[in-house]
Amino acid sequence: MQETIRLEHLSIGYKQGKARRVVAADLNASIDSGRLTCLLGRNGVGKSTLLRTLAGFLPPLDGRILLHGQSLSSYSKADLARLVSVVLTGKPQVQNMRVDELVALGRSPYTDFWGRLRTADRRAVGEAMRLVGMESLAHRMVSDLSDGERQKTMIAKALAQQTPVIILDEPTAFLDFPSKVETMKLLRHLVRETDKTIFLSSHDLELSMQLADRLWLMSGRQLVIGTPRQLTADGTLARYVAHPDVRFNAEEMTLAIEV
Repeated sequence: MQETIRLEHLSIGYKQGKARRVVAADLNASIDSGRLTCLLGRNGVGKSTLLRTLAGFLPPLDGRILLHGQSLSSYSKADLARLVSVVLTGKPQVQNMRVDELVALGRSPYTDFWGRLRTADRRAVGEAMRLVGMESLAHRMVSDLSDGERQKTMIAKALAQQTPVIILDEPTAFLDFPSKVETMKLLRHLVRETDKTIFLSSHDLELSMQLADRLWLMSGRQLVIGTPRQLTADGTLARYVAHPDVRFNAEEMTLAIEV
C-alpha cells in the first residue's frame, strides 16, 4: 500500500461571485492504494462536493490536494485523465452503442482525434471487461442491460482508462440488493488484484462496514476516519445511525429495525 492522495487543510465548497459557501473545512487525510475507502454521510453533508473536488472538477476553497506528492492543480486536464477516472451517479443515456464500444470510450486519453483503437487499446478494453466479468456481454446493446450490468460496464470503462485512481459517486444507488453486494465485492476485489486507489461515496452503511477497508464519515463540517472496527469501537457509527427504531449490533456490525 502506498499513499496516493493527501488532503492538507482542505476546505471545499462553492464560490458565488465574491461570496463563498463552505461545505467542509480544514480536512486532513490520506487515501492509500490497495484499499477500498468509502465515504459516508447524510444527504447534503457534502460528499459529492468532496468527490468533485478530489476529481479536479471543483477548485478547493483553501488548502490543497496532493496526488502522488504533487499538487492536483498543477496537472493538466490531459494528465489528470490518465491519473483519475470517475464514475458518477446516474444511468448512462446512450443509444445504439454496444458494451465494448462504451468501455472503449475509456481509452479516449490515449487515442488520436478520431478515437481509433490500437492493439494496446483493444487489449485494455478486453482486460477491463474480463475484470468485471462482462466478456460474454461485449456485443450486447447498453440499452438492453440490467442496472447491475450497466454499472459494471461503467466500472469497466473506468478500468479501461487505466488510471491509478478511480472515484465513484454512489455506485450502488440504483441497484437491487444482490447487485449492490456484487458491485461492492467487485470493487473490493479490484483494489486487491490491481492495487488501484478506489474511493467511493455510499449510503449503504452495512455493506461499507463489512466490505470497506477504511471509512470516511462526514458529519457537519468535520471528517472522521478509521477502519470499520475502529469507528465501531469508539461509538462513531452507533452515533451516526442513532434512532429510536434502529438497533446497531457492534459485534456483528449490522443494523436491525425495531418493530
